[in-house]
Amino acid sequence: MKKEDHSREAQRRSLNKPVASHSAYKVIRNVTKKECRWLERTIKKGEMVYIYHGSTYRCISPRGSAFTLVEHKTPFFELPNDAVVHCGKS
Repeated sequence: MKKEDHSREAQRRSLNKPVASHSAYKVIRNVTKKECRWLERTIKKGEMVYIYHGSTYRCISPRGSAFTLVEHKTPFFELPNDAVVHCGKS
């Protein structure tokens, strides 16, 4: 196999791999409006949330991180870091 054919084959194989999402987190306990008054509703244990990479205008505390319910979409909200676990590569 020529070098050119080899690189085409490698590219073809890489295109058939599923895209991994590195921003998914699972909520490991209920986070209520009483605990986080800015939430519109209780975020329930087992829900999936996604790390928010946009501007947060410095409104996220050092004890939390910015998340969204739909990946790459606003609005964002803060959840305590001890309430979520990273799902890793999918």
